[in-house]
Amino acid sequence: MKFASFLFTAALAFCSLGLHAQSSENDFDYQTIEQADDYEGKVVCTLISHKSNTNNKRAVLYLHGYNDYFFQHQMADSVLKHNLDFYAIELRKYGRSKLENQTWFELRDIEEYFPDIDSAISRMKAAGVEDIYFMAHSTGGLISSLYLDKRQNETAIKALILNSPFLDFNLPAYQKNVLIPFLSFFKPVIGNMRISQGDDSKYAESLLKDFEGEWIYDTTMKISPSPSVSVYWLSAIKKGHRQIKKGLNIKQPVLVLSSDNSNADPRTSDIVLNYEHIQSRADNLGENVTKKIIPQGKHDLALSIEPARNQFYKEIFDFIDRN
Repeated sequence: MKFASFLFTAALAFCSLGLHAQSSENDFDYQTIEQADDYEGKVVCTLISHKSNTNNKRAVLYLHGYNDYFFQHQMADSVLKHNLDFYAIELRKYGRSKLENQTWFELRDIEEYFPDIDSAISRMKAAGVEDIYFMAHSTGGLISSLYLDKRQNETAIKALILNSPFLDFNLPAYQKNVLIPFLSFFKPVIGNMRISQGDDSKYAESLLKDFEGEWIYDTTMKISPSPSVSVYWLSAIKKGHRQIKKGLNIKQPVLVLSSDNSNADPRTSDIVLNYEHIQSRADNLGENVTKKIIPQGKHDLALSIEPARNQFYKEIFDFIDRN
């Protein structure tokens, strides 16, 4: 009997471990959504949903950054644990949505992404979601901010949560204010010209478990070093930044989170964007903006070292609880 009792207890413990294990690729559903063709031909985006979603009326919709895709399974687990369903959208030409006829991450205007987001929201509503908390990282933060400024009648989105949003170039003033506008002026002629982003792989190495990080992801979809960008891409992003600088009118409450520093240590700082730019430009998003600093946070705060990561999630869920 004692041996049987031991087996029963061990089985319960094993099941408990399984219930609390971090989700994997197999714990999600991936829905490919066809969109209208663009200048490169066929276009799709991908809606991702956790298989443990419970048709909750409240859910998070996550939007990735540049040179990125959804692999932050711990984030999804944290959302589910907080009694919300979890969804993510992978935009056209990113991650699982990239087609053979397409150039990685290419765009002409940020509004090209808006139908992808519309599609995700409409399918979430069809699944019974009534309240959506829109969470976005880096370039996704720029896109989602412009989206909500444009879609003033989208009442299903209750709040916007920005993880190190890309609200300004982290470049010298001459490059940002003279060189990029100069190139943009000639984009009808040189729009396809590629601009190198350098060969620095420090940020990727700070993330990947094969080096000094904690995470495993597909390096064919999150590429290191980051691939070159076109003049078209630079021009589109610069246009978005000008809109931010002019000021948006986002109606929903906005939470803006960033690291507390942008020094040279990729383990404990944002080496991609300037955290001071993020904090200052955040004031231009709307009238109800909350700004929070995450000490020792990385560029993707969800992938930071554990003390910073824990603080990141605490700020998010405290904010959701208030809104």
